[in-house]
Amino acid sequence: MGQPPKGDFKNQHTRFERSILRNTKLWIQFSIGIAIAVFFMWLFLRKVDWDNLKLALASARYIYLIPAILLALMTYVFRAFRWYYLLHELKRIHFNRLLPPIMIGFMGNALLPARAGEFIRAYLLSQKEKVKLTASLGTLVVDRLFDTLVLLILIAGVLMFYPFDEELFLQATGRSLEQATFFLGLIATSGFAVLAGFTVLLYHKKDLAARILEKVLFFLPHRMRSGIISLFMSFTDGLHIFKNWRHMVIAVLITIVQWIFNALAFYPLFYAFGIGDKLNVVSTAVVLASAAVGVCIPTPGYAGPFHFFVQIGLQLSNSSISSSVGAAFALVAHAVIFFPVVIIGILYAFKEGVSLGQIERTSESLRAAVE
Repeated sequence: MGQPPKGDFKNQHTRFERSILRNTKLWIQFSIGIAIAVFFMWLFLRKVDWDNLKLALASARYIYLIPAILLALMTYVFRAFRWYYLLHELKRIHFNRLLPPIMIGFMGNALLPARAGEFIRAYLLSQKEKVKLTASLGTLVVDRLFDTLVLLILIAGVLMFYPFDEELFLQATGRSLEQATFFLGLIATSGFAVLAGFTVLLYHKKDLAARILEKVLFFLPHRMRSGIISLFMSFTDGLHIFKNWRHMVIAVLITIVQWIFNALAFYPLFYAFGIGDKLNVVSTAVVLASAAVGVCIPTPGYAGPFHFFVQIGLQLSNSSISSSVGAAFALVAHAVIFFPVVIIGILYAFKEGVSLGQIERTSESLRAAVE
């Protein structure tokens, strides 16, 4: 028998090296996520009285979880409606067919490292509805832009208009209310303006956007820089909503309603833990803004930062709420946002004929392609 060509060995060796490098990166990402989660869980639990925590969990009225879960799940329906309008210029897809990839994607976000669910969501849409993968990813860039816009407005509104106890705010955050409002407003507004401005530029002035990226990424090796620029250029297929202002306005309005439901999902939990008389509907915005900050920090299953910031948000809303009750509330609130979407995502995955192993392999290959 003849020996295989040397090129085959070289290609196999290169693929093997890339596979090891990819797996190493994933383990590093996962390990960092675990370390961050452990650190924030320590912050979350360090002042908790364990007996009072057990009492708060034992005496909670869990019937209130039903409306909380329903309100939380409604946000995914609104996400499907918004995605319909983001995709409208590419292909008209009924929102019923958009819900499965959304639920599977968010299940992936909850279970896999590095928010891999976003890649999975784009991939499933491209496979099921024959939409170009890069166009699908482009719509998700805009999708996140809308979320970021409304979230920044929410945080700014909370800081400016909620009647915080300024001394308590200083103790909890280490910053005065005025300082926090100024710095967060400056950073958030600048960041959003740059991101949104570049996205619009990418659609309307593709060549100029490429030249700007070339200058910004000058420090990267030529091959990596060219790959990133090519990837950004390919996203433009998914940015067609920028030529339909009516659909843009509708998408923004849907996003606002979606975030209102996100906030309202916390309201029944106030009564589950007997603190409904200490808080009001507006307090849900404070808790949501705090939770959103926690979710932005990448940890497995949002564990750690979510709990810590929800606890802080509750205590900022009313200083009479103890750390133990705040901890019990945060644990149950996390269960409300985590388990239903994971269970429904798994059910949709089976219905769509997608195995969990396939989801993990898909996320790895898509991340590798992006890298």
